[in-house]
Amino acid sequence: MRRAARLGVACTLALTLGACGSPTDLTAETARSLQADVLSVTTAAAGGKWDAVDSGVAATRADLDAALDAGEISTARYREVDAALDRVAAEAEDVQDRAAAAEKAEAAAATAKATATATPTVAPPTSTTKEPAAPPSSTKGKGHDNGKGPKHPPKPKKNK
Repeated sequence: MRRAARLGVACTLALTLGACGSPTDLTAETARSLQADVLSVTTAAAGGKWDAVDSGVAATRADLDAALDAGEISTARYREVDAALDRVAAEAEDVQDRAAAAEKAEAAAATAKATATATPTVAPPTSTTKEPAAPPSSTKGKGHDNGKGPKHPPKPKKNK
């Protein structure tokens, strides 16, 4: 909100100061009209109503163009006010972009927090039973060795 207030102050200063000039630069009626436009932009910016800021800047620009066409503002003063409008529009867009990014980040954080609390982590089940043990080797007589184990070839006799 501070940023919006600063935008309002910048808008007021830029356009009000830009709209004030010598009588040959700007008629009194045009100055009042531009100042009223600036006030609506400032109020909208302070309230964070960005659509109203955009439409206020557009209305101010339309009034400025009409004043130039009617000869109620000098070309030099027109350029100053027009440049101030460009700065205000750029600042408003920057504030809007930052606000949207902050809102998006908050939503992502809220989603991440909700997902973390809603989905408990479950550890895979661990088996507490043991593998069946091999049967004891009392299989005497079932193989070719009659339960004595494999036969080894006889040891060679030594010659003396």
